[in-house]
Amino acid sequence: MTVAMAWGRTMRWLASNIEPVALRNVTVVPLLGSLSRRSSIDKYDAAAVFAQRTQAESYYLPGPIICDSRESRETILQQPSAREVIQKALNADLALMSVGGTTSSTLRSVGYMTDEEFDDILRLKPIGNFLGYFFDRDAELIDHPVNERIVGVYPRDTLNIPKRILVSGGKNKVGIMTKLLEKGFFTGLITDQGTGSSL
Repeated sequence: MTVAMAWGRTMRWLASNIEPVALRNVTVVPLLGSLSRRSSIDKYDAAAVFAQRTQAESYYLPGPIICDSRESRETILQQPSAREVIQKALNADLALMSVGGTTSSTLRSVGYMTDEEFDDILRLKPIGNFLGYFFDRDAELIDHPVNERIVGVYPRDTLNIPKRILVSGGKNKVGIMTKLLEKGFFTGLITDQGTGSSL
């Protein structure tokens, strides 16, 4: 069995709170780039923690979540090691994913985006981000250079994964959660009672 995992505070919390158990024949792969430039960012890496707590085989996607240019992204994704991990993620049996709102963003707080880039995106009125990509109110990708620099699985490509669980909560995420659920991006949901009643 292959489990594909997203990145961020929520996913790290989920991975850290799994009861330690030895799972046989389980592989864990990230849906987004695994490299960071400082150790404090590593605390948001969920796939590695999940693998440690389940004694599963873990893969890494050799690149940052957001590159400095589209050309850098293309260079990374052309590498055999990156292509292998992306393909494993696309062939996963289960995907555990979360979304980000617009009032706060882990991508911004850890320095993957500048304040200027984030403010520029906000002017386009996104409803949030999913797998690093920012979406508009119609659940379509916004036209912004940041969306061309993401190292990871393209959101719509996850639709081929049989089980796709959204693990998210919070008032600021209700908009994007609602739209992506309506579009069929997820087959299951884990959230809190307050968020669930708002969906």
